[in-house]
Amino acid sequence: MAFVYEIFSSIQGEGPLVGKRQIFVRFAGCPLRCYYCDTKYAYQIPKFSIIIARGKKYVRKNPLSGETILQIVKSLETPDLHSISFTGGEPLIQEDLPEILSLVNGEGYRTFLETAGYPSDLVQKIADFVDYASVDIKLPSHKAHKNPREVIDSELRAIKILHEAGAEVYVKIVVTEETTSDEILNAIDVLEPLDIEVILQPVSSNSHISVPIEKLLRISEELGTIFGHEIRILPQVHKLIGLK
Repeated sequence: MAFVYEIFSSIQGEGPLVGKRQIFVRFAGCPLRCYYCDTKYAYQIPKFSIIIARGKKYVRKNPLSGETILQIVKSLETPDLHSISFTGGEPLIQEDLPEILSLVNGEGYRTFLETAGYPSDLVQKIADFVDYASVDIKLPSHKAHKNPREVIDSELRAIKILHEAGAEVYVKIVVTEETTSDEILNAIDVLEPLDIEVILQPVSSNSHISVPIEKLLRISEELGTIFGHEIRILPQVHKLIGLK
C-alpha cells in the first residue's frame, strides 16, 4: 500500500527525457522542505488520490495497493508511452515501493524514479526495478533540511547504488540566485568517476526563469572542469508550455 496524491499522463518536463510521454504516479509526503518547492501540495497525506484520465477526474481512497496502481497505469497507457514516472513528494518514504516497482516493471513498463535520494534505506531494494533515475541534489542553500550534509551523503549513496544496478542515472541540481559553483562541486565532485550527466535546472516562477543565463553559463563552465561536457542547462519545459 502507498499514499498517492495523483496519477496522470503527461510529458516529462525535466532532464534528458524531456518531451517523452509518461504516466506520473505522484506519491504524497516528503521529509524535506526546499524553499522553492513547486509541489508543496503533495507534502500532506490526502484521504483520497486523484486520477486524471482524458480530461476527467476520479478519486480513490488512500492508501492504494500496488495492484490498484498497476491497473490505473494500464488504463492510462497510450501508444506513445515511454515510461512510468514515480515522483512526489518523495517516493522513498513509501515502504511498499519495492513491491509497486516490481509489479509495474514486471509488466514490461520502463520505470523512472524521480527522487531526492533521501532517505536512501529502500534504494538497495528497488534498484533492480529502476530503468531511469533522476536524483535531485539538495544543496545547503536550498534550506531543505537542518543537516544538509546528511541529505547529500544519502543522495550520493542512492546514486551509486542505482548506477551499479544498471539504471540510467542523472543528477539534477536546482540553481537559485544563491547557488554557487563551489557549493555544487563540494556536493558532487566525488561522482566524477561515474560519468553521469548533470542537469542544471534554473528555479522558475510563473513560467519565468529566475536566474540570469550568464550565471548559468558560468556555473556550467566551472563544473565542466570536473565533469567535462556532461553538463546540461535545462529549465522545466512543461511549465513553459503550460502542462502539469
